Amino acid sequence: MIPMPAWTDEPRSPARDSVRRLARATGLTAILWGTGMALAWAVGIEPIYGHPAPFYALWWPVGIRGMLVALVIFGAWSVVAILARRAVPPVVPRNASPPWKGLAAVTLLFIGFALLTASIRGVSGAWQAYTRETYEVIGDIGKASSIPAFFRRYNEIHPWLSMHGKVHPPGPAALLWLFSYGTGRSAPALALATLGFGALAIPLAWLWIRRAANAPVARAAALLIGCVPSVVLFGAVSADFLFLPITLATLWLFHEALYRRGHPLWSVAAGVGYACMALMKYSLPAVGVWFAVVGLLMLRRPGGWRVVARTALVMAVASGGVLLLVWGLTGFNYLEGFARAAAQFRLDQRHLDRLAPRYPGWTFRLCFNPLAFFYFAGFPVSLLTLACWKRLLRRARRAARACRSMALTCGETALACLVTACVLNLLYLARGEGERSALYLFPFLVLPAAWILAATRYRARSDAPLATATLLMVAQAILTEVLFYTYW
Repeated sequence: MIPMPAWTDEPRSPARDSVRRLARATGLTAILWGTGMALAWAVGIEPIYGHPAPFYALWWPVGIRGMLVALVIFGAWSVVAILARRAVPPVVPRNASPPWKGLAAVTLLFIGFALLTASIRGVSGAWQAYTRETYEVIGDIGKASSIPAFFRRYNEIHPWLSMHGKVHPPGPAALLWLFSYGTGRSAPALALATLGFGALAIPLAWLWIRRAANAPVARAAALLIGCVPSVVLFGAVSADFLFLPITLATLWLFHEALYRRGHPLWSVAAGVGYACMALMKYSLPAVGVWFAVVGLLMLRRPGGWRVVARTALVMAVASGGVLLLVWGLTGFNYLEGFARAAAQFRLDQRHLDRLAPRYPGWTFRLCFNPLAFFYFAGFPVSLLTLACWKRLLRRARRAARACRSMALTCGETALACLVTACVLNLLYLARGEGERSALYLFPFLVLPAAWILAATRYRARSDAPLATATLLMVAQAILTEVLFYTYW
């Protein structure tokens, strides 16, 4: 479907060399990172009061018991991952069908790993955030007689919603409310439901990246995304994890629509997905920058204008239609809700500056938030992504001229991911906490890294680099939980 990058035609190097380079680069990055964080802490650089830069977490190392638990978790993950290798085929055709058994195995491995990691400080760590009902949207369940009534009265009851509920549309609370019909309203049950729903991000990442790139890259991405420290650490403890599968499903539907040359049913489905994103989080529509960049790149394909115009028009009509339908059926005015949330956000920032001042917003967008994304994507993913951007961007224009399909080339993928990640970082207005509330940015860092690893496997005929990357990320996630208290 898509040729591997041209640089994979270089003389084959042993997989051992790739593993050694990746491990050395990751270790050096970790040392430099730790040194820089310690120096910043020593001189008093605290972008968030009382938190080591750039984390929204407390420096709170666990005791001996917690360290032993962490070692057991790391050993258990390694053993189970080795046993699960048989379920994940090492070689797949470039346009292969999803290996559902393998994806189910990886998904279950992720769920167990996230739960165990959240329990290093105690079993209740997996649902501790959901016990804070004045902060989390779980506290908004039952504030109306039904879910439709909740939408209808959302703007009316806005002052009495939870802290997060005031700056989100009614979608997250409605989804948790829906889960509660089957699980009950207890914090442990809804935390498990959140984790189970969010774990759908792994098979959906496969579906999206198989269309955006090819099946070997999708295989690497599905394995990586379940080890991304941000996804592991916040998957079991934050309602923000609910947004990731909806985002990835919409990305997949969008690329299916392009792949099928603007098929109306797939385009409608993508538009409905985009409307669902908008109803879940007011900042999620910013992911539309990916649609815009990919659409512009597709214009250079034969017949691209027709395909892109048809897909964009149908998606826009479907998205607007869903929001109008919600307005007509429930009375929830999306624009009014957005205005209320924006006013609440500005009020919260003024309160923050008075009670616990933080640095100006531009310092976060240009410095602290990118550093947080770099860390919480996992050092291997971030380093590989930077390598992909460096190697492939200069080939984007040349490779596109020879491509006749409606799929991205490797250079175009690197360009689209770079533009999307940069724009999403600039549009994320909060000062800190992006590692939790901007989970939707991390897939655009995983995709270039997965492409590099897939190309390396093609060249070296070995999964050792991919296994090393996942093992290092698992170790980073566990070590982060051991050293820091990420209390959301």
